[in-house]
Amino acid sequence: MAGEALVVSFTVTNIGERAGRDVPQVYVSDRVASRTRPLMELKGFCSVHLASGEGRQLRFSIPLELL
Repeated sequence: MAGEALVVSFTVTNIGERAGRDVPQVYVSDRVASRTRPLMELKGFCSVHLASGEGRQLRFSIPLELL
């Protein structure tokens, strides 16, 4: 499993009338953890600036050892 990763991709679209900035975030949860963990853990984020009506495909690669 070394070097393997979970890849998450999605599209963020600015549906507003003005340009803006957003910070999409990726959280994970472990429903069968063998030890106590937070309900959700932040595993990725980025800041994107989008013009009005603009959409952008984002892709996060999370190494399995971080899950």
